[in-house]
Amino acid sequence: MARNRPKHRRTKSTGTMLERLRKRTPQQRADLLTRTFQANLTFFKRRDPALASLLESGVQNPYQVSINDHFLDLIDTASNLLCHPQSGLDSFAEQLGDWHHPGWIDFLDPRLRHFPQDENHGRQLMAFSASLLAAFPQFEERLAEGRFQLPQIENGRRFSPAVVFVGIFHGLHIDHYLSRTSVADVTLIEPDRFKFLVSCHFLDYARLEQRCGNLQLHIGDPVPDTFLQATLTRSWITSTVWLRVLPGYRLPEIDGIVERLRLAWLALTDAWVPADRELRALAHAKKNLAAGLPMLTSEPQPGPETRIAVVGAGPSLAGDLAWLKKQQQRMIIIAAHTAVRVLLKNGIRPDFQVSLDPEWDDATLRRLDLDRRIPLLVSNHKDPAILRQFDLPLLVAVDGLPQPVAFNYQLPFGLQTTGNLALAFACACHPHTLLLLGMDFGFRDSERIHVKGGHFDEQAHQGVEITGNRQLPVAANFPSRQPLLTRPYFNDARLLAEKTLRRLEAGTRILNLSDGARIAGADAVRSNELELDPWPGKDAALAALRAAFEPPHRGTHWQPFTAGTDQTADLLAIGLHRLFDQQTISWKNLASTLNRAQHDLFQTCQSGTIPDLRPLPYLRIIKDLLTTWFRFMVATRTPAETASLYRKGRALLLKAAMEWDDQRQPEHPPTEAATASNTPRQTSSRPRLE
Repeated sequence: MARNRPKHRRTKSTGTMLERLRKRTPQQRADLLTRTFQANLTFFKRRDPALASLLESGVQNPYQVSINDHFLDLIDTASNLLCHPQSGLDSFAEQLGDWHHPGWIDFLDPRLRHFPQDENHGRQLMAFSASLLAAFPQFEERLAEGRFQLPQIENGRRFSPAVVFVGIFHGLHIDHYLSRTSVADVTLIEPDRFKFLVSCHFLDYARLEQRCGNLQLHIGDPVPDTFLQATLTRSWITSTVWLRVLPGYRLPEIDGIVERLRLAWLALTDAWVPADRELRALAHAKKNLAAGLPMLTSEPQPGPETRIAVVGAGPSLAGDLAWLKKQQQRMIIIAAHTAVRVLLKNGIRPDFQVSLDPEWDDATLRRLDLDRRIPLLVSNHKDPAILRQFDLPLLVAVDGLPQPVAFNYQLPFGLQTTGNLALAFACACHPHTLLLLGMDFGFRDSERIHVKGGHFDEQAHQGVEITGNRQLPVAANFPSRQPLLTRPYFNDARLLAEKTLRRLEAGTRILNLSDGARIAGADAVRSNELELDPWPGKDAALAALRAAFEPPHRGTHWQPFTAGTDQTADLLAIGLHRLFDQQTISWKNLASTLNRAQHDLFQTCQSGTIPDLRPLPYLRIIKDLLTTWFRFMVATRTPAETASLYRKGRALLLKAAMEWDDQRQPEHPPTEAATASNTPRQTSSRPRLE
């Protein structure tokens, strides 16, 4: 008896789409394109119904496929011109998808960083690099050259770090590249929906997802910054060293996406904070909790007419000081600690002075020239020795920072800069009107990134070590002929500020008076065009804000974590041994292991339902060690060299992990020459009291 078989059995496709199209007659090519489109429709109905609706819409596409005896052409019907060179779409796609096509944009960071060695984090990184260089001295010259080669793997193929294809269009070049390459991570971006429809005739998206794992795809314009950042986060370790970007065609919107991606990529290494600082900050938080200092335990309720000004220390603040002095009684002023000195000199008394920094040395506190009588709103990681010098320290548990206990309330979006913390607190108050001054995030003069007259005029370095020196253009709040530039560190702060503003209710009046970068969600207003009405309720609103701070109590405001901190280092060391338990490993498996290491190790340390971020300082060290290791790995040139360096790096990594000690304190206190973020706590210099 014959077995029942499906009437329409789809044979398994072999070869690239280019190869299959070349082998077919014109009619067979048309049939193949139709089948591919229908397969994609089925795929997107399951994966993304909105895109499936686009495929079913029957919209008239300005890009048409013309099949001929040789191959086929792609035509722009608006101009009746080919969308590819006269040599043919097939040869063009093969050239564009080649490993070494000049259209590739490689974001490379081959440099061996020189970290400060006055703290353990920097010493570990420098010792790791030194040990690898001692075993492989030829790598110092290779890394200095700043060039990498795609490593050769089996069957004439190569390994590629993460790739972002910006502009899919026909996608034949993508299929060609992936057929010859083992890729760590793949992202596809197509801002033009019509071009995406074209790709659905050529690219088998189900096959792509099977080949690449979870397919990362964005269709339409604009491309959210969150999508670009997620692209980097998925391949955090490998992309820090090397990220490949291939524009499928050149248009201003494609160039804009590439530049935004470059800015996000540069931010991966633009600021470096030693883990020692975070471990000390965690110890500070534990002491502050034991001292019972007032802490924000819920969102403040200052009233429906509340008007708040967040004042940063950007250079444009100088132009708004006269206006702010005149209007100061008509708003609550929440000022970054770096702006307070300038405000006080100009007769402006902020209602809160804010700081995210956990430590200041004597010289920094003296330069800041703060007023001890003004409430000091700080992260609960602040050094207790500093807090004792202010009349009213007000503590905030910032979401995203390691905490000694699980707090019931943590302030969201308060990381990155002190300005971000000030803005996060202001938004938690849900004001009726929010004004932004000196929140520049972009600069017209690269030599002046803080307001004149502030404490930075007397200081040669920033609050954290700013390592990136690339400056890129950014949209201005008040456009002018002079371009506005930003740095990756400040651009990340701006993006976080935009997230914070989205927390506010619809109808909130958000006015950006800063002559800096445009902040989405805020209206640009010049101070000389703005007059505020009197606000008799300011004192009552201030009292309500202060009332939101109270000594935190166990059970009511916090509870202890299940696991103790003494387990963290051991758990991470065990986790690293499990991740790198193989003496040999393939390139793709290595990249996957490196990129998921932090997530897997973090989960190893979790024992309860509440996320415990106390492992983060150690994970920061691990990230830097893994990044350094991968930097050496991609500089190898033979399989034997790759295997040898893998074994050496693995041994060094596991040895470093075994030497960790949770109770370790910095062996040598930071020196005055270190960055401000690394400097020791101050004990004697006092704020002003007039």
